[in-house]
Amino acid sequence: MTVLPNYNSPLIDSRDFILSTSLAKKALSESFLPGFTNILRDIIEEMYYLAKSCHLPEFTEHGLPHVCSVVKRISDWGDSVGWLEKLKDNEASILLLAAIVHDIGMLTQNKADLEEQNFSDYNTIDIPLWVRSTHSKRIFKILDRTIIQPRYNQEMIRKGLKLVSEIARAHSVDQEQYENNLKINDLCSFFKLDKQRQFALASIISVADLLDEDGERCDTKRLLENKHSTTISKAHWIRHTMTHRR
Repeated sequence: MTVLPNYNSPLIDSRDFILSTSLAKKALSESFLPGFTNILRDIIEEMYYLAKSCHLPEFTEHGLPHVCSVVKRISDWGDSVGWLEKLKDNEASILLLAAIVHDIGMLTQNKADLEEQNFSDYNTIDIPLWVRSTHSKRIFKILDRTIIQPRYNQEMIRKGLKLVSEIARAHSVDQEQYENNLKINDLCSFFKLDKQRQFALASIISVADLLDEDGERCDTKRLLENKHSTTISKAHWIRHTMTHRR
């Protein structure tokens, strides 16, 4: 498929688009986790339904259309420069999963997904701001609640998706804090992976995510309907609207 799905596209379009990319094809040839193909398909499906039930319309698109675009950007970048074929030790499958779930925390407002469980002021703060500021911290518990516990409750899969979550969250955390993340050390040791190469995967996602801040993710009708939202939310909309796809 060559046409990017949009927020009205059916699940099958987004799923087929992701699976048709060079990154996905390389990832599917690896064996990072048992049942990797099923896990991949289930995560894509879960994100589709989370986006459908998301009740914060002031956000720009963070569902599968954004995921498809980010995965395509990574694939095109890797193909054109040549680093995609040089990925090793299941790095393509880790990168693919992390790219898919990096914004899953923007699709749900379940406060129980915050690992620190520090949400005493949840009912008094601005909920969109809370979702935006905590979305990367909630990735793993969302996967644990929706994917791991009900379907794949195995230690290998739990650790694998924890690693994926830690790599995915790098796009919105302080670099020094991230590089001192002991969870990354332990998980890389468990899977016998080079930690610095996992940092490189995280950087790839961060760059692709930043490049995807463009007007294609904006629905003008939704922007106008939410023009009285918070200053931060309006700023995100305006920034996207003023940026042309690269």
